[in-house]
Amino acid sequence: MPRTPQNPQKQQQQSWQKRGLRKARSGADRNQDWLYGRHAVLAALENPARQIDKLYATSNALKDFEAPISQSDLLATPATITEISALLPPGAVHQGIAAKVKPLGETSLDELPFDRPVIVLDQVTDPHNVGAILRSGAVFNASAVIMTRRNSPPVTGVLAKSACGALEHVDVIYVGNLAQALKTLGKIGFWKIGFAGEAVNAFENSLCVCEQRSPVAIVLGAEDKGLRRLSKEQCDEVCHITTKGALSSLNVSNAAAIVLHTLSQSKA
Repeated sequence: MPRTPQNPQKQQQQSWQKRGLRKARSGADRNQDWLYGRHAVLAALENPARQIDKLYATSNALKDFEAPISQSDLLATPATITEISALLPPGAVHQGIAAKVKPLGETSLDELPFDRPVIVLDQVTDPHNVGAILRSGAVFNASAVIMTRRNSPPVTGVLAKSACGALEHVDVIYVGNLAQALKTLGKIGFWKIGFAGEAVNAFENSLCVCEQRSPVAIVLGAEDKGLRRLSKEQCDEVCHITTKGALSSLNVSNAAAIVLHTLSQSKA
């Protein structure tokens, strides 16, 4: 039985999707060079330090982003929702826009400013949590989030979307050894305050708050494991966040927001 000829437009769309999928899957990590979602891409467009190689957008997104796209002198490629989805990891919520980008330059520990806090994450692996922490960092003027190269998510894709543009304002620094990085922060002059549910001292009674120690490095561990022993040993003090409700533990991103807010108020 002869096959029914396909619609030429549909054939072209399927070919586009296949090429896109092959291209996206050719790298070791399909998330590696992509930012997607309106907040993440808009912040990238407005960041002069961010190099954008390709920009794909639906007709609606092109209208909404007309001004920042024109100011960036970037030529956007019109695409459908399906075509953009084909370039990204399965389930990526891209809101009709995606950008292929070059990584931002990485700041070294000795370049960190002394008038802004830094956040140190001890094997926090969930990109949604790290993205939310970056967002809180941008709100409360943190300069950087420090993570290990292993057991930490990449700074694109889900993390960047969860950060809602904060990736363009808060540096992400990957280190090989977290204990060594904490030791270096101490030598530079940072006061390192770790957080653990079993700690005796309450955060509101800490030297960090009461004596307004500065500059400050906030050290947070993964929700299931908490801070590792070596990380705790490198902290100047370890505290708990006082709670009064039925539950005693907080999501790590919520804990980061509370600590950053408390520090900002103590120095007001």
